[in-house]
Amino acid sequence: MELTVKQENLAKALNIVGKVASSRTSLPILNNILLQTNGSRLLVAATNLEIAVSQNIGAKIVSPGDITVPARLVSEFISSLPKGNVILKVENDHLKIESGNYTSTINGVAADDFPELPTVDPKNSIQYVINASEFKEAVSQTIITASNDTTRPVLTGVYWHSLEGALYLAATDGYRLSERRLIETDSEVTAIVPASSLQEVLRSLNESIEEIEILFDEVQVKFRAGDTEIVSRL
Repeated sequence: MELTVKQENLAKALNIVGKVASSRTSLPILNNILLQTNGSRLLVAATNLEIAVSQNIGAKIVSPGDITVPARLVSEFISSLPKGNVILKVENDHLKIESGNYTSTINGVAADDFPELPTVDPKNSIQYVINASEFKEAVSQTIITASNDTTRPVLTGVYWHSLEGALYLAATDGYRLSERRLIETDSEVTAIVPASSLQEVLRSLNESIEEIEILFDEVQVKFRAGDTEIVSRL
């Protein structure tokens, strides 16, 4: 694999997906971020098996390929580079990074060992398209009352439910309750989305994103905001 990307775009993508990479796991590969060419773009992705976050960024692809590298190490190094072009080259499971006078080589792991990223089939899902600012406000107002007690997992998420032609969000920790009407809709859904997953969605939003697409199937939910996709177990 060989390609060129903008430092600022890669640093931003690594920051978004890197928080999901887990350092507390019996699977060392989950400490890594996947870098994979995707047509004329670079896919940057991470997962902890409960949630997967991915972002596609523009790139000049010289040769296709993929690799996984330690999330914290690559993120910190890319963030330290000056703005401008960054060249990524993969040779024998090593990632060589070149930027101006800076050069570094990071030991990686073959992408074949990385878990397959989850998907939600649009044909078999309930779909919503929601104004990003309204989504952010509604989630922020309900997520604060979700519980942190993992012995009661049903309370650690936000309850999405349809009632009388509208979609509502609700959360409680057993003492406090918050509920917010989100949008009018004829599509019916009943699901509990982990609060931690919704926090990752909020982190991925920026002022340039106007809408967020949400797809529910029986066991997962996918959020698509701009070039970022987040898939979470329910």
